[in-house]
Formats: sequence, C-alpha cells, structure tokens
Amino acid sequence: MENEEFRRNQRGVIWFLLATFGITWALWSLLWILDVQVPDPRHLPIVKPDPRFALLTGPVMWVPGVVALVVTRLSFDENWRSTTLNRLGSWRYWVAAWIVVVFVIVASAALSVALGAARLDREMSFLRAAWSGSALRDASFPAFVAIDISLAFLLNPLIDIVATMGEELGWRGFLLPRLVKSGMNEWQALAASGAIWGIWHAPLVARGWDFWGHPVLGPIMMVVFCTMFGIVVGWLRLASGSVWVPAFAHGVLNGATPAAVSLLVPGFDYAIAGTPLSAIGWISTGTVIIWLLLSGRLRRGFSVQGDFAHG
Repeated sequence: MENEEFRRNQRGVIWFLLATFGITWALWSLLWILDVQVPDPRHLPIVKPDPRFALLTGPVMWVPGVVALVVTRLSFDENWRSTTLNRLGSWRYWVAAWIVVVFVIVASAALSVALGAARLDREMSFLRAAWSGSALRDASFPAFVAIDISLAFLLNPLIDIVATMGEELGWRGFLLPRLVKSGMNEWQALAASGAIWGIWHAPLVARGWDFWGHPVLGPIMMVVFCTMFGIVVGWLRLASGSVWVPAFAHGVLNGATPAAVSLLVPGFDYAIAGTPLSAIGWISTGTVIIWLLLSGRLRRGFSVQGDFAHG
C-alpha cells in the first residue's frame, strides 16, 4: 500500500512538471519569436520594457499554481486545501521570513560594495531619475527616498504575493511535499524542488532577465540561486505548514531587491554583484542556510505537516 502511495505521488509529480514546463516554455518561446526585448538596467536612463514582455511573464508566473491545483484535483482527488492555501501559518514565520530575506538582500548589496564589485551611489542617480518622473516629484527628494524605501520593504512584499503565490503554490505548495511523499527525504526534496524551480526560469533568463549580458551563464546561476534560496523558503513552508509564508518571503525578495540595487551605481555585473542572485549574493543566502543548520531549525526528519517549529 505504501509503495502504491509513492507511485501515485510520483505520477502526480511527473504530470505537474510536464504540464508546467510545457505550457510555460511554449509561451516564453514567444519572447524570441516576437523579438521581445528585455531592458538592461545597468545603464541610465532605463528604457521602459516592451509591454508584450509583461504579458508574457506576469500571467505565466501563475502557471505552476494553476497546474498544481488541477493535478491535485484530478490525480489525487483532493481539494485545494491540501496545498495549505487555507492556512496562513504562525505570525512568527511571517516575521522570520521578512527578517531573513531582508538580511539576504541588504547583505548581498553591502558585500558587493565591500568587495569592490559594486559602488554605493552617493549621488543616488537612479532614485533621482525615478523621482523626477514620479507623481511625488513635488515632494522633497529625501521624502521621496524615505517613501520609496519604506514601500519597497514593507508594502511591496504584501502586494507581490499576488504574483509570487502562483509560483509558490506550485513549487512549495505542491511539488516539495509531493517529492517527500514520493520517497525523497526532506533534504533531497528541498534541493530538487529548488533546482527544478531554477531550471523552469531558463528561457526567461536566457532572454536577458536577471542576469543581463549572460544568456548562457545566467540560467546556470539561476539554478544555483534557486536551489539555495529554495532551501530557505522550503524550510519556511515545511516549518510553518503554510504556502502563504514562502509566498510572502518570495514577495520580499521581488519587492525589496530593486530598492537595494537602486542605491548602487548602475553598470555593475549582475552575475557577480548587487542582488541575492549574484555570486556574491550566494554568500548571504549560504549564511542563512548555515544559521538554520547550526540553530537546529534545519534537521533531517522534520515533518511536511509543519510541526517542526522553534520559538
């Protein structure tokens, strides 16, 4: 009976991956077919993105989540609650998610400056350009900066859940626990789900997203980052018992990273420095993983039901 349960979960995982990758990569192939360009943020002024880019990326981020719900229903005859969408999780994990991801973002930028791979923009040229073209241009520049940074770190993560939940519902709400139920131990499932998440991004990154100027190296680096960051958000999912917590953590990453990068002089190599996705950024994510290990928060045998919780 147990072997049959493993096989049923394995079949569900296969169907999920085939549908998610097939639909997403088919849509992202249009980036080449339609010659949709991705703007390069390393130089000012930054050109506004082709509106077709938003149409081919924004809605697609919900493909993993929708497929997860369909497979959950058709392959397992379970309702949406099995993805933990009905559980918000303890507020402690929401706070932990914010603190951990903000640390990763700020440490990545600070280390980039300390190691000489990027420079602090004392003139705040990026923010001044944004200020001059914003609805707040009548306000003082310091007030604009304060509002911009506050929104990026406090409000944007909550708004971004609308987009990040599509990914997290698939990768952490469905795939991660199903890999465990397919016979993997938790460490294997954390690493595998993160790596798969990174591979899924490959066409978008190859087109120029996140690692500008590195169409070949970029997808490889994305897999490394997603594997590492996937361990962090995967722990948040398993420990909290809720997919909302990793969706919020993902929202912090997406919402606050641009604010940190805006404090750096444009022109640095995004593969090397600046963001958590860069090689230097891996140090900050790795530090969090080591902390989780040393503190006992990551240990073999914690439950997929979320009963592994500390403090």
